[in-house]
Amino acid sequence: MDQSTSLLLAETEGWRQYVLLVVSLGVILDILLGSPLANLALGPMRRAAMEKQDNPNAGNNNDKDSMLSGSKPTFVRNPKERVDSDAVAQAALDKARNSMELRRFLEENKTDEQRYEEIRKKIDAEAAKFDSKMES
Repeated sequence: MDQSTSLLLAETEGWRQYVLLVVSLGVILDILLGSPLANLALGPMRRAAMEKQDNPNAGNNNDKDSMLSGSKPTFVRNPKERVDSDAVAQAALDKARNSMELRRFLEENKTDEQRYEEIRKKIDAEAAKFDSKMES
């Protein structure tokens, strides 16, 4: 029996070395195919989260925070969406709003020298425009 046990251990070690390779290739293939296995595994959790998002007070009627917060408008998220487009759009709007505030702040806090330079550039541009009209 001692030989059969060692033979069995040798056969087990033979295929164990390939387990990591097979798992790695399976994960890479799943990623290349658009994660169908991951979507299948995570589907029930995603549906539960979507149902909870659609009806946040379901089964939880004595939650003080949900009662006090009032009704907030909710949006329906596309389950096939890989990027949160609402978050990206909100980030773009925030960035634009911040840059407008910065421009307004800089415009309001210009020094006298900066204002004189700006007026001088406008006068030079108008003079160059006038000279080009006179030459033609």
